[in-house]
Amino acid sequence: MKSKAWILCVLVCSLLFGGCASKKYVGPSSGRGAENQMLISRAVDQAFKKTDFTKFADKKIYLQVCGLAAKAAAQSPEESFISNHLLEKLSRAGARVVPRMEDADLHLTVALRIAGVDIVARDFYYTYHHTSIRGVVEAHMVGYDARTGKIVYTEDALGVILYRERYWFYIFGPYRKIWTLSKEEWKDEIGDYTVTEE
Repeated sequence: MKSKAWILCVLVCSLLFGGCASKKYVGPSSGRGAENQMLISRAVDQAFKKTDFTKFADKKIYLQVCGLAAKAAAQSPEESFISNHLLEKLSRAGARVVPRMEDADLHLTVALRIAGVDIVARDFYYTYHHTSIRGVVEAHMVGYDARTGKIVYTEDALGVILYRERYWFYIFGPYRKIWTLSKEEWKDEIGDYTVTEE
């Protein structure tokens, strides 16, 4: 009798707490969900938030953004988004972005060291699930005098946004949290990845 009660208890618990939390992404051809897009756009905002674009006022700028992401057109989606973001910032600061380098006073290059999203999911059977998504934009900006080719400006930019979504017993949730990491916190998290020559 006791064994039957035990089996019945297991079956009831399985019905109540079994299953899994799943998410269906419906988005553009890139296949990115809304959360991924949100994290990249916010990371871009954070990365260039402290950049003083007024130093480019009254200058004609030839802007070039390049990254490591695969691309099917002249620019990847990340490069195109960041180019437009910087175009607005420069225009609001009084600079004029020109389409040809020979017409420019300054050649501004923005090398995207990182522009992407990491996703980590963890499960504890029947009890807990969480998904952590991290959006990172790290860029190195260099300004060259368009006539002499000399470097007249350099700056590094970093934006790190984290998003966490948690479920308890796969049915209670999601409990969401979003926050930013400072440059120091980012370095602590990934360690020193500087390559040194021996």
